[in-house]
Amino acid sequence: MKVHFDAGLAALTDASDVRKQLASAPADQKAGLQDKLNTDYQTAITELDQAERGVSPKDPKNHAVVLANLAQAYDYSKKYDDAVTTYQKAIDLQPGAGLYSNMSTSQVNAALAVKDPAGMQQKLADASADCDKAIALDPTSAAKCWKNLGIVLTNTGHMEESVGPLQKATAADPKDAQSWFLLGGSLTAMIVPSQQGDKLTYQIPPGTTDAYQKCIDAAPTGPYAAQAKEALDNLAALSGGVSTTEGVRTPAAKKKK
Repeated sequence: MKVHFDAGLAALTDASDVRKQLASAPADQKAGLQDKLNTDYQTAITELDQAERGVSPKDPKNHAVVLANLAQAYDYSKKYDDAVTTYQKAIDLQPGAGLYSNMSTSQVNAALAVKDPAGMQQKLADASADCDKAIALDPTSAAKCWKNLGIVLTNTGHMEESVGPLQKATAADPKDAQSWFLLGGSLTAMIVPSQQGDKLTYQIPPGTTDAYQKCIDAAPTGPYAAQAKEALDNLAALSGGVSTTEGVRTPAAKKKK
């Protein structure tokens, strides 16, 4: 069991190094690194599966550790349903906030792979329930769990679905500038244009400007502050509407006499 477990961990460690290389590698090297990454993940799955088969039934703690690492390997391999199932097996043996939090992220990724809208919503609800369970075991895990859900959803363009988790993340940690910035972006994506006469107006969701301002307040010199300020300027411009009449110039564009 230990030999297979150590081999599985070694493959996961190597995969972590390869991911870092892949992020900054020249285009002509990416395919080779991706192949190596896929090989590492498959090795990790194979070895950790063998390790899991060899764990003593009288050792639930170590059994849960092996399953948790196997679930992670499934998740990295984008086998999200397998990851969820394996995380649940680990939880059944040794419940933990970290396991529930990790399973929630796998649940969201699994949800995004479902074509049926009802099935997707059910998996998103399951992911939220996993965060609730993580928080019940460790209240300090709230911000991280909700933020991770928000990141997955925004990265895949599911802005409307990300609003709820990000609102919960910012409530749990009001000083997290990134969460505020992501929330502002998700709300901005939900702005609805409306033609009123010769003017195009914009329905800006409540809380949009507040999210960007709180991002700036949380970290005035942080990496998101400048982008948040630019977003606020854009929102201010949109709030007055935009003329759609051909040939009409704004006062600022008129020539001085």
